[in-house]
Amino acid sequence: MAKGYGYFAKNVGLLTISNFGSRLLSFILVPLYTNVLTTQQYGTYDILYTTVSLLVPILTININEGVLRFCLDRDAEDSDVLSVAMRAFLPGTLLLALLLAANHALMLIPMLDEFALFFMLLYIASALNGILVMYARGADLIADVAVSGIACSAVMLGLSILLLVVFPCGLEGYFIANITGLASQCVYIACRQRLWRSCHLLPTRGERSLFKRMSAYTAPMIANSVSWWVTNAAGRYALILFCGTAMNGIYSASYKIPSILSVFQNIVYSAWILSAVQDFDKDDETGFFSNTYSLYGFAMCALCSMVMIMNKPLAGILYGSDFYEAWAYVPPLLISIVFLALASFLGGVFSAVKDSRAYARSSVVAAVCNAVLSLVLVWRFGAMGASVAAAVSYGAMLALRIRDAGKHIKLKIRLVRDCASYGVLAVQAALLVLPGLGEPVRYALQAVCLAVVLILYRREAAWAWRKIAGRLVRGGSHAG
Repeated sequence: MAKGYGYFAKNVGLLTISNFGSRLLSFILVPLYTNVLTTQQYGTYDILYTTVSLLVPILTININEGVLRFCLDRDAEDSDVLSVAMRAFLPGTLLLALLLAANHALMLIPMLDEFALFFMLLYIASALNGILVMYARGADLIADVAVSGIACSAVMLGLSILLLVVFPCGLEGYFIANITGLASQCVYIACRQRLWRSCHLLPTRGERSLFKRMSAYTAPMIANSVSWWVTNAAGRYALILFCGTAMNGIYSASYKIPSILSVFQNIVYSAWILSAVQDFDKDDETGFFSNTYSLYGFAMCALCSMVMIMNKPLAGILYGSDFYEAWAYVPPLLISIVFLALASFLGGVFSAVKDSRAYARSSVVAAVCNAVLSLVLVWRFGAMGASVAAAVSYGAMLALRIRDAGKHIKLKIRLVRDCASYGVLAVQAALLVLPGLGEPVRYALQAVCLAVVLILYRREAAWAWRKIAGRLVRGGSHAG
């Protein structure tokens, strides 16, 4: 049954509450992390966290994606879906424990052995968090997702201050704060829904059939997740190879300003997946998909341009002196998130029709593109090369998904207008790092770029203004 804009808007609101706390917290704590932790420590955590992000989809056969999609389908009991997911989680956890024991015996990777316990706990917390949050979203328990997100943020904030400032524990304290925050979200969802009553220790015949269907859907998604990981991580590993762990720490810090856009992207994507499945219409007769895509593109491009203008002032506030140079790597990363956001939006179409192969195909192309470009550009240009490689690879992903989505739905996309806006953002990014420009001239030219983006999306901007103004007028009349 179609639910339309109202259902989408409601979920965006609830997920904003959920994400706002954690993302705002991540943003606010950047000065703490970059002043308390060294670039070496920051880079070490980042590479271990990035490695966990690779292992979770592989060792769990990406079952969390299946949990979301099959709960939304309503052709299986939610409790059966959760039971299948938990049984998929356990073997991978055991395998990782054996791999860490082997690494300890052979001392293949000293860094991994030094932080083996934290690495294991981070994996468990991340994997369980992914399964339970996806279960809550698929079962339409969005309010629980929102509240648990706030709980996660509160725990992470408290422990970060306690273990990094009050009792300086360094990198170990950073691990503990993040692991405990993820675990607290799992505990809240599990206790709130009494999920121990839903999980079956032994599989039933129906669950065996369900596992086959879920694994058939998630198997191609493993390639998708690994490709996402390569696209995100290739630059980091290339930096460690050519420039060292400390430079990776600086590059990792540069992601904190683009996280402003990531907040919006993650919220909209999480809500959109639910609406894409509920309201899918291959002819898009109401224009719901096309209109939402255009408005989303306008919002992402306008926000990207605004954040670019504020990039250097934000860097001066957020980054410690050892990390300040990270501001230069931010502009291409901002553009990469615009491409990522729109590519993820189109991924909702593939989820709706269960075309996980198309999902994976574009991700694999982006991953290969990023891996090759990262090696070449990082070797030649350092961290700026990694940043540019990310933007180009996500751009390639978006282009492929626009083409493939057209096979499933009639989307009206204004490609010329959209590409022109991306070109304006690229010019603005170049202006930020172009030597020889005075700061007043630099800011004036960036303001011109923002104005051009608003002109290109003038219809969407006018619609958004009417909605905002209407709400303000209604709110003022109620207050009076």
